[in-house]
Amino acid sequence: MKVSYNWLNSIIDTGLTAVQIDELLTKCGLEVEGIEPFESIKGGLKDLVVGLVVEREKHPDADRLSVTKVDIGGDELLSIVCGAPNVAKGQKVIVAPIGTIVHPTVGEAFEIKKAKIRGQLSEGMICADDEVGLGSNHDGIRVLPDDAPIGLALKEYLKLENDEVLEIGLTPNRGDAASVLGVARDLQALTNSKVNIKDYPTLKGEGSNPINVNVLDLTDCPRYSGIYIKGVSPIASPDWMQNRLKAIGIKPKNILVDATNYVLHELGQPIHAFDADKIEGNINVRKAVKGEKMVTLDDQIRQFEGFELLICDDKKPLAIAGVFGGKDSGVSESTKNIFIESAYFHPASIRKTAKSFGLNTDASFRYERGTDPEITVYALRRVAQLIMETAGGAVLGNEIDVYPSKAQNHDFEISPDNIRKLTGAPIEDEQIVSILEKLEIVVNQTSSTNWQVSVPPRKHDVLREIDIVEEVLRIYGYDNVPFKQHLQIANTSAGQSFRHQLRQKVGSFLASNGYNEILTNPLSNINLQNDETTTIGLLNPLSSELGVLRDNMLSTALAAVAFNQNRKNTNIKFFEFGKVYNLLNNETQEEERLLIVVSGNQSSESWMEKPSPIGYFNIKSIVEEIFIKLNRKIDWSKENKWLKIEKVAAHWFKQIDIKGEIWFADIAWGKLTAFPINKTFEVANIPKFPEVRRDLSLVIDKQTDYNQLELISKKVIGKQLKSMNLFDVFEGESLGENKKSYAVSFTLYDEEKTFTDKEIERTMDKLITSFEKELSAIIRR
Repeated sequence: MKVSYNWLNSIIDTGLTAVQIDELLTKCGLEVEGIEPFESIKGGLKDLVVGLVVEREKHPDADRLSVTKVDIGGDELLSIVCGAPNVAKGQKVIVAPIGTIVHPTVGEAFEIKKAKIRGQLSEGMICADDEVGLGSNHDGIRVLPDDAPIGLALKEYLKLENDEVLEIGLTPNRGDAASVLGVARDLQALTNSKVNIKDYPTLKGEGSNPINVNVLDLTDCPRYSGIYIKGVSPIASPDWMQNRLKAIGIKPKNILVDATNYVLHELGQPIHAFDADKIEGNINVRKAVKGEKMVTLDDQIRQFEGFELLICDDKKPLAIAGVFGGKDSGVSESTKNIFIESAYFHPASIRKTAKSFGLNTDASFRYERGTDPEITVYALRRVAQLIMETAGGAVLGNEIDVYPSKAQNHDFEISPDNIRKLTGAPIEDEQIVSILEKLEIVVNQTSSTNWQVSVPPRKHDVLREIDIVEEVLRIYGYDNVPFKQHLQIANTSAGQSFRHQLRQKVGSFLASNGYNEILTNPLSNINLQNDETTTIGLLNPLSSELGVLRDNMLSTALAAVAFNQNRKNTNIKFFEFGKVYNLLNNETQEEERLLIVVSGNQSSESWMEKPSPIGYFNIKSIVEEIFIKLNRKIDWSKENKWLKIEKVAAHWFKQIDIKGEIWFADIAWGKLTAFPINKTFEVANIPKFPEVRRDLSLVIDKQTDYNQLELISKKVIGKQLKSMNLFDVFEGESLGENKKSYAVSFTLYDEEKTFTDKEIERTMDKLITSFEKELSAIIRR
């Protein structure tokens, strides 16, 4: 949310700079994320001054140029060559002296330099409107009034308003601060300054209001206020209003639109202006009829499901209540009569409607967080005053205010002792009362131990004593809470579950091996799920892209891969601990998973070695290390119920913008760590006897895998087989069709003696015989 510093000062005069206000607001919970300067005119008219044309003569070598002498308040007159046809002696003009950076309305900025034009010295420029950003007129130079002081800075003469804009990261619970007035109220509590807003009398006009209002859904629209103004002219807004709107990023249109935007940001109350001549009959606030349609201001056709709240006339919808106006009822350049709406809508209703259409407007932003039901009429009078001051017009009939059930203050009991206990701060009773009253919360000190407070309905998040504690503490200042000099450092791992420690252990291991942990949104697109029939959908999804809970980790992780690949980060090593969700037998199931995703090369480019692509064996080895750390064994010859290692299938590349070869490992982390892990181990003595290595080269069928060799070797050699390793693979025509060659090393060890040559030969002969018999292997001698 953007707040203009000048605008804020017009409501509360704190005497503080924007930076000081930044510090105060951030400490009280309204975090200011940055301060940006704003110039109502680009360049701020810097270095431009008021000058007097003392002399004007025709240029001796150019019919369309004039040579002038200009007084800008210095010791000497400036000689300036001017091409404007209307320049004349005695005029007050805008002068850009040498060194001025001029910012034209169209085009790039340029610097005024000393020059000779057709042989005549020119020490500056006499400016037209479009040359300094004051407009588009280029018929001639701008002539200022005779009373303009010579040498005065132009920005001071024109009272140019530059500003500073505070960007506030508004949290969802602070709907009461979603305006200049709301921020000013916090500053009122933080300083000795007082909010100053003008009061407006009741709006009464001649005759009767030609439009009546019927609220048919008082649950979603507890209050609806309106007024009819006739005879308006949709002209441009005054400069001061345009500057304030521009400062917060709103493009001015005309006074009818700008005034409603102005009041929305000033008071936090959304306002909507209808072209009254387009309203057929009366205003009816009702629920939509399923299948009903309307065209909104963005030219989109919106079809309703039936839960949406609409503003309608007797024949058609005019607007989506609290969210978006309709095209056929909006004000235009031909508007003469307007009906202004100022209402309070239920936050949940607006939130549901806005999310269903994927809309986020300034109005819905505030209604979703809760507006002030007590300010609708005041805002109505404020906007009517702004419009009639500029656009003319007159009120027809009286104010309309449908408000059958008045919003009540939140009344409850608090204890000052509890406030001190929960905050840990020695806040005196008088200081607590002062803070609450500055926040416009009424305090009735019924006794020394218990007080009654009455909280205005605009503060939707202050409903209990603990909320009052938070309000007091954020104004008192978190930095003012004392703390003990001697702090005891807690053992952070003591209270952690064993499973959590395993997760920390495995996460640290992966991170130390170059893997980056990611955390993705468990909300996903239904088109990216494994089984749509068991997918869990959301009742009120944020969008169609985030409409279901994921049933696989890959759908969200690949979005992170695509994000990195699109930014030229192609060597990817990710891991994520997360949950997947399914609906089985009408019951929701959730399961913890560990996903590992790799793509690109094992290392960056280097002159020392060529990059090697990362693939199956890289991810397989890291998974083996994880299982070792968990004291689990993997039998790669069988399908593992805890693990899946695969290459990302082609259909993912069509659904998500990814490229290249991508491998992933999906580990059932919840099941893998669901039962105790035996952490015991034995310490062995250093070997006394030498190990023996023997190598075999075998020609086997292509479909024979290495696991079969391992199983036969362990069966034949037994515990004397310490390890075996496949160190070469060869395939070629010389071996025959459908054949391959494996070179395998065997390391033998006996804990009780040294092998003799005969024992080794006998063992290897038995192994060769088994390979020949069971695998039809051919031993290459």
